[in-house]
Amino acid sequence: MVRLWIQQIRGRPKILVKIDKSFPVKASMTRRVLEVSHAFGIDIDEERKHTIYSGFMLEINPGDIIYITGESGSGKSVLLREISGILSRRREFGGVVMDRELMIDDDEVIIEGIGRDTSEAIEILNSVGLGEAFLFLKRYIELSDGQKYRYQLAKALCMGRKTIAMDEFCSTLDRDTAKVVAYLFQKYVRRNGMTLIAATTHRDLLEDLRPTVLVEKKLGPDVNVSYYTWQDGPCSLMKEITIEPGDLSDYEALSGFHYRGRKPPCIAKIYRAVRNGELCGVIVYVSAITHPLLRGRHIVFPQLLEIYRTRGLKKLVEVIKRNILRIARVVVYPKYRGIGLGTRLVRETMPLTEYPVIEALAVMARYNPFFERAGLRRISYDTSLDEQRRRLIFRLQEEFPDLDAESISEPSYISRYVENLSIKRLKKLVKIVSKTLTQPPTKLRKNTRKIRTRKELVKMLLSLRLPPIYYVWKNPAKKPEWEE
Repeated sequence: MVRLWIQQIRGRPKILVKIDKSFPVKASMTRRVLEVSHAFGIDIDEERKHTIYSGFMLEINPGDIIYITGESGSGKSVLLREISGILSRRREFGGVVMDRELMIDDDEVIIEGIGRDTSEAIEILNSVGLGEAFLFLKRYIELSDGQKYRYQLAKALCMGRKTIAMDEFCSTLDRDTAKVVAYLFQKYVRRNGMTLIAATTHRDLLEDLRPTVLVEKKLGPDVNVSYYTWQDGPCSLMKEITIEPGDLSDYEALSGFHYRGRKPPCIAKIYRAVRNGELCGVIVYVSAITHPLLRGRHIVFPQLLEIYRTRGLKKLVEVIKRNILRIARVVVYPKYRGIGLGTRLVRETMPLTEYPVIEALAVMARYNPFFERAGLRRISYDTSLDEQRRRLIFRLQEEFPDLDAESISEPSYISRYVENLSIKRLKKLVKIVSKTLTQPPTKLRKNTRKIRTRKELVKMLLSLRLPPIYYVWKNPAKKPEWEE
Protein backbone atom coordinates (compact mmCIF):
# COMPACT_ATOMS: atom_id res chain seq x y z
CA MET A 1 0.00 0.00 0.00
CA VAL A 2 1.31 3.47 -0.90
CA ARG A 3 0.69 6.28 1.57
CA LEU A 4 0.94 9.60 -0.28
CA TRP A 5 0.55 12.76 1.80
CA ILE A 6 0.39 16.09 -0.05
CA GLN A 7 0.81 19.14 2.17
CA GLN A 8 -0.09 21.75 -0.45
CA ILE A 9 -1.63 21.33 -3.89
CA ARG A 10 0.02 23.59 -6.46
CA GLY A 11 -1.24 24.82 -9.79
CA ARG A 12 -1.30 22.52 -12.77
CA PRO A 13 2.11 20.79 -12.98
CA LYS A 14 4.24 20.79 -16.11
CA ILE A 15 4.58 17.03 -15.84
CA LEU A 16 3.10 14.40 -13.56
CA VAL A 17 5.55 11.57 -12.98
CA LYS A 18 4.30 8.08 -12.21
CA ILE A 19 6.86 5.55 -10.97
CA ASP A 20 6.49 1.82 -10.39
CA LYS A 21 9.68 0.09 -9.37
CA SER A 22 10.25 -3.40 -8.01
CA PHE A 23 13.00 -6.03 -8.14
CA PRO A 24 12.77 -9.84 -8.30
CA VAL A 25 14.32 -11.53 -5.28
CA LYS A 26 15.50 -15.12 -5.50
CA ALA A 27 18.58 -16.41 -3.71
CA SER A 28 20.95 -18.95 -5.22
CA MET A 29 20.84 -22.34 -3.54
CA THR A 30 23.84 -22.55 -1.19
CA ARG A 31 24.45 -24.24 2.12
CA ARG A 32 24.10 -21.02 4.10
CA VAL A 33 20.95 -20.03 2.19
CA LEU A 34 19.40 -23.39 3.06
CA GLU A 35 20.37 -23.00 6.73
CA VAL A 36 18.68 -19.57 6.89
CA SER A 37 15.63 -20.90 5.03
CA HIS A 38 15.19 -23.75 7.52
CA ALA A 39 15.91 -21.60 10.58
CA PHE A 40 13.38 -18.86 9.70
CA GLY A 41 10.89 -20.82 7.65
CA ILE A 42 11.50 -18.83 4.46
CA ASP A 43 10.45 -20.42 1.17
CA ILE A 44 13.36 -20.07 -1.27
CA ASP A 45 11.84 -21.99 -4.14
CA GLU A 46 9.53 -19.14 -5.12
CA GLU A 47 10.71 -15.92 -6.74
CA ARG A 48 9.52 -12.94 -4.70
CA LYS A 49 9.11 -9.32 -5.69
CA HIS A 50 10.58 -6.44 -3.66
CA THR A 51 8.50 -3.33 -4.32
CA ILE A 52 10.12 0.09 -3.80
CA TYR A 53 7.58 2.31 -5.57
CA SER A 54 4.08 1.36 -6.61
CA GLY A 55 1.95 3.87 -8.49
CA PHE A 56 4.03 6.73 -7.04
CA MET A 57 2.93 10.12 -8.44
CA LEU A 58 5.03 13.27 -8.37
CA GLU A 59 4.41 16.77 -9.74
CA ILE A 60 7.47 18.43 -11.28
CA ASN A 61 7.92 21.84 -12.89
CA PRO A 62 11.04 23.37 -14.45
CA GLY A 63 12.86 25.32 -11.74
CA ASP A 64 11.79 22.95 -8.95
CA ILE A 65 14.21 21.91 -6.24
CA ILE A 66 13.44 18.31 -5.31
CA TYR A 67 14.82 17.10 -1.99
CA ILE A 68 14.73 13.29 -1.62
CA THR A 69 15.53 12.05 1.85
CA GLY A 70 14.99 8.92 3.89
CA GLU A 71 16.63 5.89 5.41
CA SER A 72 19.58 4.12 3.83
CA GLY A 73 18.42 1.42 1.44
CA SER A 74 14.93 2.89 1.08
CA GLY A 75 15.25 3.69 -2.63
CA LYS A 76 16.32 7.34 -2.77
CA SER A 77 18.98 6.74 -5.41
CA VAL A 78 16.56 4.68 -7.47
CA LEU A 79 14.03 7.53 -7.45
CA LEU A 80 16.72 10.07 -8.37
CA ARG A 81 17.78 7.99 -11.38
CA GLU A 82 14.20 7.41 -12.48
CA ILE A 83 13.28 11.11 -12.29
CA SER A 84 16.52 12.08 -14.04
CA GLY A 85 15.77 9.65 -16.86
CA ILE A 86 12.30 11.08 -17.35
CA LEU A 87 13.41 14.73 -17.26
CA SER A 88 16.32 14.10 -19.64
CA ARG A 89 13.75 13.34 -22.35
CA ARG A 90 11.88 16.61 -21.78
CA ARG A 91 13.15 19.65 -23.67
CA GLU A 92 11.87 22.16 -21.12
CA PHE A 93 14.26 20.76 -18.49
CA GLY A 94 17.30 21.59 -20.65
CA GLY A 95 19.23 18.34 -20.24
CA VAL A 96 20.31 16.60 -17.04
CA VAL A 97 23.80 16.38 -15.57
CA MET A 98 24.42 13.69 -12.94
CA ASP A 99 27.24 13.57 -10.41
CA ARG A 100 28.68 10.36 -11.90
CA GLU A 101 29.39 12.21 -15.17
CA LEU A 102 31.80 14.70 -13.62
CA MET A 103 35.40 14.06 -14.65
CA ILE A 104 38.08 16.44 -13.32
CA ASP A 105 41.81 16.51 -14.09
CA ASP A 106 43.96 16.40 -10.95
CA ASP A 107 46.12 19.29 -12.19
CA GLU A 108 43.17 21.57 -12.99
CA VAL A 109 43.54 24.98 -11.29
CA ILE A 110 40.11 25.72 -9.91
CA ILE A 111 39.90 29.36 -11.03
CA GLU A 112 40.69 28.16 -14.58
CA GLY A 113 38.35 25.19 -14.65
CA ILE A 114 34.96 26.90 -14.53
CA GLY A 115 33.18 29.96 -15.85
CA ARG A 116 33.59 32.03 -19.00
CA ASP A 117 35.71 34.64 -17.21
CA THR A 118 37.15 35.45 -13.79
CA SER A 119 34.00 37.19 -12.58
CA GLU A 120 31.74 34.22 -13.39
CA ALA A 121 34.28 31.76 -11.98
CA ILE A 122 34.36 33.62 -8.65
CA GLU A 123 30.55 33.78 -8.57
CA ILE A 124 30.27 30.01 -9.08
CA LEU A 125 33.00 29.19 -6.56
CA ASN A 126 31.27 31.41 -4.00
CA SER A 127 28.06 29.49 -4.70
CA VAL A 128 29.60 26.23 -3.47
CA GLY A 129 31.48 27.62 -0.48
CA LEU A 130 34.89 27.95 -2.14
CA GLY A 131 35.16 31.72 -1.84
CA GLU A 132 38.70 31.96 -0.43
CA ALA A 133 41.20 33.76 -2.67
CA PHE A 134 43.89 31.28 -1.60
CA LEU A 135 41.81 28.38 -2.93
CA PHE A 136 41.32 29.97 -6.35
CA LEU A 137 44.94 29.21 -7.27
CA LYS A 138 45.05 25.61 -6.03
CA ARG A 139 44.99 22.52 -8.21
CA TYR A 140 42.16 20.01 -7.77
CA ILE A 141 44.53 17.41 -6.33
CA GLU A 142 45.59 19.87 -3.61
CA LEU A 143 42.06 20.29 -2.25
CA SER A 144 40.69 18.41 0.76
CA ASP A 145 37.98 15.81 0.18
CA GLY A 146 35.28 18.26 1.24
CA GLN A 147 36.68 20.95 -1.06
CA LYS A 148 36.87 18.46 -3.93
CA TYR A 149 33.19 17.65 -3.46
CA ARG A 150 32.26 21.33 -3.53
CA TYR A 151 34.34 21.82 -6.68
CA GLN A 152 32.39 18.96 -8.26
CA LEU A 153 29.21 20.88 -7.50
CA ALA A 154 30.76 23.92 -9.19
CA LYS A 155 31.58 21.84 -12.27
CA ALA A 156 27.99 20.61 -12.41
CA LEU A 157 26.84 24.23 -12.67
CA CYS A 158 29.10 24.72 -15.70
CA MET A 159 28.02 21.75 -17.81
CA GLY A 160 25.60 23.78 -19.91
CA ARG A 161 22.51 21.86 -18.76
CA LYS A 162 19.53 23.19 -16.86
CA THR A 163 18.87 20.22 -14.55
CA ILE A 164 21.31 18.84 -11.96
CA ALA A 165 20.89 15.50 -10.19
CA MET A 166 23.16 14.90 -7.19
CA ASP A 167 23.11 11.68 -5.17
CA GLU A 168 24.34 11.80 -1.55
CA PHE A 169 24.08 15.59 -1.72
CA CYS A 170 26.51 17.19 0.79
CA SER A 171 26.69 13.86 2.67
CA THR A 172 30.48 13.99 3.04
CA LEU A 173 30.50 17.49 4.56
CA ASP A 174 30.24 18.41 8.22
CA ARG A 175 26.66 19.47 8.90
CA ASP A 176 27.34 23.20 9.33
CA THR A 177 29.21 23.32 6.02
CA ALA A 178 26.48 21.21 4.40
CA LYS A 179 23.85 23.76 5.43
CA VAL A 180 25.91 26.66 4.09
CA VAL A 181 26.60 24.89 0.77
CA ALA A 182 22.94 23.87 0.41
CA TYR A 183 21.89 27.48 0.99
CA LEU A 184 24.40 28.91 -1.51
CA PHE A 185 23.78 26.22 -4.12
CA GLN A 186 20.00 26.62 -4.17
CA LYS A 187 20.35 30.40 -4.50
CA TYR A 188 22.50 30.00 -7.62
CA VAL A 189 20.17 27.36 -9.05
CA ARG A 190 17.11 29.57 -8.54
CA ARG A 191 18.84 32.70 -9.82
CA ASN A 192 19.72 30.90 -13.06
CA GLY A 193 16.37 29.13 -13.61
CA MET A 194 17.77 25.62 -13.10
CA THR A 195 16.15 22.46 -11.71
CA LEU A 196 17.82 20.49 -8.90
CA ILE A 197 17.25 16.93 -7.69
CA ALA A 198 19.18 16.20 -4.48
CA ALA A 199 19.10 12.87 -2.63
CA THR A 200 20.61 12.29 0.82
CA THR A 201 19.97 10.41 4.05
CA HIS A 202 20.37 13.67 5.99
CA ARG A 203 17.13 15.43 6.90
CA ASP A 204 18.64 18.67 8.23
CA LEU A 205 18.84 20.64 4.96
CA LEU A 206 15.17 21.57 4.59
CA GLU A 207 15.46 25.19 5.75
CA ASP A 208 18.60 25.89 3.73
CA LEU A 209 17.94 23.91 0.55
CA ARG A 210 14.36 25.27 0.51
CA PRO A 211 12.91 22.60 -1.77
CA THR A 212 9.68 23.12 -3.65
CA VAL A 213 9.21 19.34 -3.51
CA LEU A 214 10.15 17.22 -0.48
CA VAL A 215 10.09 13.43 -0.88
CA GLU A 216 10.50 11.43 2.34
CA LYS A 217 11.09 7.77 1.51
CA LYS A 218 10.63 5.03 4.07
CA LEU A 219 11.59 1.38 3.90
CA GLY A 220 9.03 -0.40 1.76
CA PRO A 221 6.67 1.42 -0.60
CA ASP A 222 5.58 4.20 1.81
CA VAL A 223 6.37 7.74 0.61
CA ASN A 224 5.51 11.20 1.93
CA VAL A 225 5.48 14.11 -0.51
CA SER A 226 5.21 17.79 0.48
CA TYR A 227 5.10 20.87 -1.76
CA TYR A 228 6.47 24.17 -0.50
CA THR A 229 6.58 27.84 -1.41
CA TRP A 230 9.45 29.70 0.22
CA GLN A 231 10.10 33.34 1.01
CA ASP A 232 13.63 34.67 0.60
CA GLY A 233 15.55 34.57 3.88
CA PRO A 234 18.97 34.02 5.48
CA CYS A 235 20.86 30.79 6.02
CA SER A 236 19.67 28.96 9.13
CA LEU A 237 23.07 29.41 10.82
CA MET A 238 22.66 33.19 10.77
CA LYS A 239 19.98 32.93 13.47
CA GLU A 240 22.61 31.67 15.91
CA ILE A 241 25.18 34.40 15.19
CA THR A 242 25.51 37.52 17.34
CA ILE A 243 27.65 40.60 16.74
CA GLU A 244 29.50 42.25 19.60
CA PRO A 245 32.57 44.42 20.34
CA GLY A 246 35.87 42.62 19.79
CA ASP A 247 39.57 43.32 20.12
CA LEU A 248 42.84 42.86 18.26
CA SER A 249 43.09 39.18 19.28
CA ASP A 250 39.92 38.46 17.29
CA TYR A 251 41.43 39.97 14.16
CA GLU A 252 44.71 38.15 14.72
CA ALA A 253 42.82 34.85 15.01
CA LEU A 254 41.28 35.32 11.55
CA SER A 255 43.90 37.45 9.79
CA GLY A 256 45.35 34.40 8.05
CA PHE A 257 42.11 34.08 6.08
CA HIS A 258 42.42 37.58 4.58
CA TYR A 259 44.45 38.14 1.42
CA ARG A 260 46.07 41.12 3.19
CA GLY A 261 46.89 39.47 6.49
CA ARG A 262 49.08 42.17 8.04
CA LYS A 263 47.65 44.42 10.76
CA PRO A 264 46.27 47.70 9.38
CA PRO A 265 47.56 50.96 10.92
CA CYS A 266 45.56 53.31 13.15
CA ILE A 267 42.97 50.77 14.35
CA ALA A 268 40.01 52.52 15.99
CA LYS A 269 37.29 49.90 16.56
CA ILE A 270 36.87 46.14 16.16
CA TYR A 271 33.68 44.06 16.22
CA ARG A 272 33.24 40.32 15.97
CA ALA A 273 30.59 37.77 14.97
CA VAL A 274 30.20 34.80 17.32
CA ARG A 275 28.14 31.59 17.10
CA ASN A 276 27.91 29.36 20.16
CA GLY A 277 31.33 30.54 21.32
CA GLU A 278 32.94 30.12 17.89
CA LEU A 279 34.50 33.17 16.21
CA CYS A 280 32.81 33.50 12.82
CA GLY A 281 33.99 36.88 11.56
CA VAL A 282 35.57 40.21 12.41
CA ILE A 283 35.47 43.78 11.09
CA VAL A 284 38.23 46.33 11.68
CA TYR A 285 37.72 50.09 11.48
CA VAL A 286 40.70 52.43 11.20
CA SER A 287 41.10 56.18 11.31
CA ALA A 288 40.77 57.70 7.83
CA ILE A 289 43.76 60.00 8.43
CA THR A 290 46.04 57.54 6.62
CA HIS A 291 44.53 58.83 3.34
CA PRO A 292 43.70 62.50 3.94
CA LEU A 293 43.20 63.27 0.24
CA LEU A 294 40.82 61.00 -1.66
CA ARG A 295 39.11 61.93 -4.89
CA GLY A 296 35.92 60.00 -4.12
CA ARG A 297 35.66 61.62 -0.68
CA HIS A 298 36.03 65.10 -2.17
CA ILE A 299 33.19 64.41 -4.60
CA VAL A 300 30.86 63.57 -1.70
CA PHE A 301 32.21 66.21 0.68
CA PRO A 302 33.63 69.16 -1.29
CA GLN A 303 33.80 71.04 2.05
CA LEU A 304 36.83 68.90 2.98
CA LEU A 305 38.69 69.94 -0.13
CA GLU A 306 37.94 73.56 0.74
CA ILE A 307 39.30 73.05 4.27
CA TYR A 308 42.51 71.68 2.77
CA ARG A 309 42.88 74.61 0.37
CA THR A 310 42.13 77.35 2.90
CA ARG A 311 43.35 75.95 6.22
CA GLY A 312 45.97 73.38 5.26
CA LEU A 313 46.61 69.65 5.59
CA LYS A 314 47.01 69.67 9.38
CA LYS A 315 43.51 71.08 9.91
CA LEU A 316 42.05 68.65 7.37
CA VAL A 317 43.59 65.69 9.24
CA GLU A 318 42.10 66.93 12.52
CA VAL A 319 38.61 67.14 10.99
CA ILE A 320 38.91 63.71 9.37
CA LYS A 321 40.08 62.14 12.63
CA ARG A 322 36.97 63.34 14.49
CA ASN A 323 34.44 62.46 11.78
CA ILE A 324 35.49 59.60 9.51
CA LEU A 325 36.37 55.93 9.99
CA ARG A 326 37.36 53.56 7.23
CA ILE A 327 36.58 49.86 7.03
CA ALA A 328 40.02 48.29 6.69
CA ARG A 329 39.25 44.57 7.06
CA VAL A 330 36.19 42.36 6.90
CA VAL A 331 37.20 38.75 7.53
CA VAL A 332 34.76 35.85 7.63
CA TYR A 333 35.80 32.37 8.71
CA PRO A 334 35.72 30.20 5.54
CA LYS A 335 32.87 27.99 6.72
CA TYR A 336 30.52 30.98 6.94
CA ARG A 337 31.42 32.73 3.70
CA GLY A 338 28.74 33.55 1.16
CA ILE A 339 25.75 33.54 3.52
CA GLY A 340 25.76 37.30 4.03
CA LEU A 341 27.76 37.49 7.25
CA GLY A 342 30.21 40.04 5.83
CA THR A 343 27.32 42.25 4.77
CA ARG A 344 25.72 41.89 8.18
CA LEU A 345 28.98 42.77 9.97
CA VAL A 346 29.21 45.99 7.98
CA ARG A 347 25.54 46.96 8.18
CA GLU A 348 25.09 46.33 11.91
CA THR A 349 28.39 47.78 13.14
CA MET A 350 28.47 51.07 11.22
CA PRO A 351 25.89 52.71 13.53
CA LEU A 352 27.67 51.24 16.58
CA THR A 353 30.82 53.23 15.81
CA GLU A 354 28.86 56.47 16.41
CA TYR A 355 30.94 58.21 13.73
CA PRO A 356 29.22 60.54 11.22
CA VAL A 357 30.91 58.99 8.17
CA ILE A 358 32.10 55.48 7.32
CA GLU A 359 34.04 54.83 4.13
CA ALA A 360 35.67 51.90 2.38
CA LEU A 361 38.17 51.32 -0.41
CA ALA A 362 37.88 47.97 -2.18
CA VAL A 363 39.30 46.42 -5.35
CA MET A 364 37.44 43.11 -4.91
CA ALA A 365 34.14 45.04 -4.95
CA ARG A 366 34.26 44.63 -8.73
CA TYR A 367 33.53 40.94 -8.16
CA ASN A 368 31.54 41.06 -4.92
CA PRO A 369 29.62 44.30 -4.26
CA PHE A 370 28.76 43.44 -0.66
CA PHE A 371 29.49 46.99 0.55
CA GLU A 372 26.55 48.19 -1.54
CA ARG A 373 24.34 45.46 -0.10
CA ALA A 374 25.38 46.63 3.37
CA GLY A 375 24.16 50.16 2.69
CA LEU A 376 27.25 52.03 1.51
CA ARG A 377 27.06 54.16 -1.63
CA ARG A 378 29.46 53.60 -4.48
CA ILE A 379 31.00 56.84 -5.77
CA SER A 380 31.63 57.09 -9.49
CA TYR A 381 34.03 59.57 -11.02
CA ASP A 382 36.03 60.14 -14.21
CA THR A 383 37.23 56.82 -15.61
CA SER A 384 39.48 58.17 -18.38
CA LEU A 385 42.53 56.66 -16.68
CA ASP A 386 40.81 53.25 -16.51
CA GLU A 387 40.08 53.54 -20.24
CA GLN A 388 43.75 54.31 -20.90
CA ARG A 389 44.73 51.25 -18.87
CA ARG A 390 42.46 49.04 -20.96
CA ARG A 391 43.75 50.57 -24.21
CA LEU A 392 47.36 50.08 -23.20
CA ILE A 393 46.86 46.49 -22.07
CA PHE A 394 45.12 45.69 -25.38
CA ARG A 395 48.04 47.22 -27.31
CA LEU A 396 50.58 45.32 -25.26
CA GLN A 397 48.75 42.05 -25.96
CA GLU A 398 49.00 42.77 -29.67
CA GLU A 399 52.69 43.73 -29.70
CA PHE A 400 53.94 41.43 -26.92
CA PRO A 401 51.95 38.17 -27.14
CA ASP A 402 54.28 36.51 -24.61
CA LEU A 403 53.27 39.08 -21.96
CA ASP A 404 50.60 37.72 -19.61
CA ALA A 405 48.25 40.71 -19.33
CA GLU A 406 46.47 39.19 -16.32
CA SER A 407 49.78 39.13 -14.39
CA ILE A 408 50.81 42.68 -15.28
CA SER A 409 49.95 43.91 -11.78
CA GLU A 410 52.25 41.35 -10.11
CA PRO A 411 55.56 43.04 -9.19
CA SER A 412 57.63 39.84 -9.32
CA TYR A 413 56.25 38.80 -12.73
CA ILE A 414 56.59 42.18 -14.45
CA SER A 415 60.08 42.73 -12.99
CA ARG A 416 61.29 39.40 -14.42
CA TYR A 417 59.64 40.11 -17.76
CA VAL A 418 61.22 43.56 -18.17
CA GLU A 419 64.63 42.32 -16.98
CA ASN A 420 64.68 39.64 -19.71
CA LEU A 421 63.75 41.96 -22.61
CA SER A 422 66.30 42.70 -25.31
CA ILE A 423 67.29 46.33 -25.84
CA LYS A 424 65.24 46.46 -29.05
CA ARG A 425 62.07 45.10 -27.43
CA LEU A 426 62.65 47.24 -24.36
CA LYS A 427 62.70 50.42 -26.46
CA LYS A 428 59.54 49.29 -28.24
CA LEU A 429 57.77 48.71 -24.92
CA VAL A 430 58.85 52.13 -23.61
CA LYS A 431 57.55 53.79 -26.76
CA ILE A 432 54.12 52.11 -26.48
CA VAL A 433 53.76 52.97 -22.79
CA SER A 434 54.84 56.59 -23.29
CA LYS A 435 52.45 57.19 -26.19
CA THR A 436 49.42 55.37 -24.80
CA LEU A 437 49.45 56.33 -21.12
CA THR A 438 49.01 60.09 -21.55
CA GLN A 439 47.52 60.62 -18.09
CA PRO A 440 49.34 58.44 -15.54
CA PRO A 441 48.90 58.79 -11.78
CA THR A 442 50.07 62.18 -10.47
CA LYS A 443 53.39 60.97 -9.06
CA LEU A 444 54.41 59.52 -12.43
CA ARG A 445 52.93 62.15 -14.76
CA LYS A 446 56.14 64.16 -15.16
CA ASN A 447 58.19 61.08 -16.02
CA THR A 448 55.84 59.39 -18.50
CA ARG A 449 57.89 60.34 -21.56
CA LYS A 450 61.24 60.14 -19.78
CA ILE A 451 61.49 56.46 -18.88
CA ARG A 452 65.23 55.95 -18.59
CA THR A 453 65.69 52.68 -16.67
CA ARG A 454 64.08 49.26 -16.46
CA LYS A 455 63.10 50.05 -12.87
CA GLU A 456 61.15 53.13 -14.00
CA LEU A 457 59.40 51.05 -16.67
CA VAL A 458 58.38 48.46 -14.08
CA LYS A 459 57.02 51.22 -11.86
CA MET A 460 55.01 52.61 -14.76
CA LEU A 461 53.54 49.20 -15.68
CA LEU A 462 52.58 48.53 -12.07
CA SER A 463 50.57 51.76 -12.14
CA LEU A 464 48.16 49.86 -14.41
CA ARG A 465 46.80 47.99 -11.41
CA LEU A 466 43.10 48.60 -10.95
CA PRO A 467 42.41 51.31 -8.37
CA PRO A 468 40.10 50.60 -5.40
CA ILE A 469 36.47 51.71 -5.52
CA TYR A 470 35.37 54.35 -3.02
CA TYR A 471 32.29 53.70 -0.86
CA VAL A 472 30.68 55.95 1.74
CA TRP A 473 27.93 55.76 4.40
CA LYS A 474 26.51 58.80 6.19
CA ASN A 475 25.16 58.20 9.68
CA PRO A 476 21.54 59.43 9.70
CA ALA A 477 21.78 59.97 13.47
CA LYS A 478 24.90 62.14 13.44
CA LYS A 479 26.00 64.86 11.01
CA PRO A 480 29.67 65.57 10.30
CA GLU A 481 30.87 68.85 11.78
CA TRP A 482 31.30 70.54 8.39
CA GLU A 483 27.54 70.15 7.77
CA GLU A 484 26.36 71.52 11.11
